[in-house]
Amino acid sequence: MPAMSWCELKVTGLLGGPVSANTAEIKKFRDVFPDVCPSPPTPDPADPFSKDAPWPNGLVLPNYTPGIWISQAEQIDVGDVSRALQVYQWDNLTQLTFHAQLIGKYAGTINSNKEKMLKEVAWFYYYCDYKWLKDLKAYIKDINETLKKSGRVINPVDVRDWKWYCGNGAGD
Repeated sequence: MPAMSWCELKVTGLLGGPVSANTAEIKKFRDVFPDVCPSPPTPDPADPFSKDAPWPNGLVLPNYTPGIWISQAEQIDVGDVSRALQVYQWDNLTQLTFHAQLIGKYAGTINSNKEKMLKEVAWFYYYCDYKWLKDLKAYIKDINETLKKSGRVINPVDVRDWKWYCGNGAGD
């Protein structure tokens, strides 16, 4: 089995009312979070993780393919689980979700690939220096300004998960 690494990003928001009442807000969200994973930027051998790649391309590392890439608006009917939300007087909620899990595969073990994978770990920890994240933060701020005007925001759109992790195949 190969060594594998995963990069995961999840962005969510919650609006009061059914999907049909939130079409403009959903469009704004979907304009930023596309349905299809873009191609990674063409890597520069000197700097394979370009700091200048925009959102969403800069999120996709050169060796990675999408395992999950979802952009959706889902209607949730208020029931037993969401009874606490009835204080808002809505019978339905709209959950906005973007979830990307990108997978890198390497022949051999984590140890035999540590030089490559340590560069990815550095990319993960220095994400604040990258254009794609700066773009994403500006887009999220803009989305939330639009959502605020609707008067139905329960949870603003925000990054909920940001992870990088790896696993070894069969080992040495």
